[in-house]
Amino acid sequence: MSRSNLDGPSSGERNKIPIQRVTLRSILIGLSLAVFISVWIPYNIWILKSSAMDFEHLSVGVMIPFLFIVIVVNGCLRRVSPAAVLTASELIVIISIAMIASTVPSAGLMGYFIAVISTPYYFASPENQWAEVFFQYLPPWLVADNSKHQMQWFYEGLPWRASIPWRTWFTPLFWWGSFFMVLFFVGSCIMVILRRQWIVHEKLAFPLSQVILQIVEQPTDRSFLPPFMQSRLFWVGFGIPVCIIGWNAINYFTPVGIIPVGPPNNTLLTIGYYFPTINIKINLYILCFAFFSPVDILFSIWLFHLLAILETGGMNAIGLVETGTSPVAAVTSQEIGGLIIFVFWSVWMARGHLRDVWRRAILGSTEVDDSNEFFSYRAAVFGVVFGVTYMACWLYAAGMDAGILILFLMLLFIFYIGVARIVAETGLVALDLPLNSHEFLVRAIGSSRISPSSLTTFGLTNTFARNWKTFTMVTVSHITKIGDQVWTDKRKMFGIICLSFALALVVGAVYTIYTGYATVGAYHFGQFAFTTGNIAFFENIKIWINNPKYLSTLEAVWFGLGGVVMSILISLKYWFPGWPIHPVGFTIARGVAIDGAFFTIFLVWMIKAIVLRVGGISMYKQTQPFFLGMLVGFATGMVLNYTVDMIWFPGQGHRIHGW
Repeated sequence: MSRSNLDGPSSGERNKIPIQRVTLRSILIGLSLAVFISVWIPYNIWILKSSAMDFEHLSVGVMIPFLFIVIVVNGCLRRVSPAAVLTASELIVIISIAMIASTVPSAGLMGYFIAVISTPYYFASPENQWAEVFFQYLPPWLVADNSKHQMQWFYEGLPWRASIPWRTWFTPLFWWGSFFMVLFFVGSCIMVILRRQWIVHEKLAFPLSQVILQIVEQPTDRSFLPPFMQSRLFWVGFGIPVCIIGWNAINYFTPVGIIPVGPPNNTLLTIGYYFPTINIKINLYILCFAFFSPVDILFSIWLFHLLAILETGGMNAIGLVETGTSPVAAVTSQEIGGLIIFVFWSVWMARGHLRDVWRRAILGSTEVDDSNEFFSYRAAVFGVVFGVTYMACWLYAAGMDAGILILFLMLLFIFYIGVARIVAETGLVALDLPLNSHEFLVRAIGSSRISPSSLTTFGLTNTFARNWKTFTMVTVSHITKIGDQVWTDKRKMFGIICLSFALALVVGAVYTIYTGYATVGAYHFGQFAFTTGNIAFFENIKIWINNPKYLSTLEAVWFGLGGVVMSILISLKYWFPGWPIHPVGFTIARGVAIDGAFFTIFLVWMIKAIVLRVGGISMYKQTQPFFLGMLVGFATGMVLNYTVDMIWFPGQGHRIHGW
């Protein structure tokens, strides 16, 4: 879907970053940061009970320590020892390693992973009948044993003088870890194959990368502050979230009233009895990044969200419902149909580039250059082939039928590629689809047509098939963007981000297991994955087996309608270059993230549209420091809130950030 960034010059033109090698100190700092966030993020949520820091594609749990390095550490080095200052290239290495690691802790991966493998034998009861329905299909090498109360202690806390039963966890951790590493590698291979198409040929905006590249830009003198902080407008933006969060923190101690910005402050607007409510709230973190998104995409996101609400309400009002389903489910199917066509069209647009990849990988053509990739096209193509083969064998051994696993892997990567592309185009720092690939596939085929062993394995895939983090594909695509034309040794860099992911897996698993046993018990983490979500995953297996689930006629029709509408939107966008409605908005009309971010996106669109109309590109560039200031101010406010919770409210913290 080719487009040039009409909102300003490309990040590469704006940021003159010298090409450098990947240095040892940047690697060590990045890996240290990976370990830090693998512990700090879950500690903040599970033990301190403070704000979520883990659900975004560029999470605030990464931005806080990274901004500290950019502003405080580098500022001090410029004054004391200018030769030791971290260069922009080194800062990009650090943020890249940290971004990869941030996909693992807590809700990123580790929470769902540990919750799924620890749940069945602990939560099984005569009432829920799990043992009778599907225990015979559970592969013992993928779930943790509870025969000696190991999982009971994990969820309730370790008894006095008992030791943590690490051996119980070793087998499932090993096999799941091997699958995760292969899945990460396959996703990276796909991003290597698509990088040139997205960045060079289609010139996708990558708004998140634009923000990072401005933050790492270096001053030309020994100034303490980096260039993006040297504008008065920056400090105006900085002051807004700091004042809001600071004022609200005073209310923790004495009732002074609050400024209703951020979770859990929101207003539900109802436009009619039959219509879903519209969530009116402002998410400052999403707002900061959304300003860098193309204005037509911002417009399309809030427009299609409103249309989806009107569509749902209209169907309710005229009684267009069907037994066993709802207008909400139909609109969800419509969105999935649009997403699939969106991805297929993206692949069709890349057909020329994919031919070049084939020529280079299989025919060895020297006319195609792949020297600027993480690894060669040949390695990428064969990496996909062998990686998917391993994943298929793994799923088959776990109990999934061959035909079903082929369809599942196809749909899984369609969803992953779709979300990765949507974030690359929109810059939405938080994004989730309304339905996961395994859930949709069960309904599309019909659970009665799928074997109980396959359905049981589908329940286990909740460890990785939940789609908002897309198993690092979003992160890898952005790393290839911010590292483009910066590192002379990109292939070395890929090995480092692989190490970062593996390190985060190990540290995250060890810390999660240790925290469950040695502190409050996993059931008291207060997180969806360990309290209700994990139970729902296995209840769904029982429901799928005992009560056949399938797409209703209404859902099937709306699924096809979504594909037709997406085809029309794509055609209009390409037939009429000035067409103001971007198809990407249709793919994410509903979902937890968009439902919560709707008003924020509308507000940013209105501000940016006015700025561009009044002052054009020049005014848009001049106002960017204001939103960068809000970003730094929000990170500072989060640290303030964290400090207050840690000192005065440990275990009873305050949630000021989330969906």
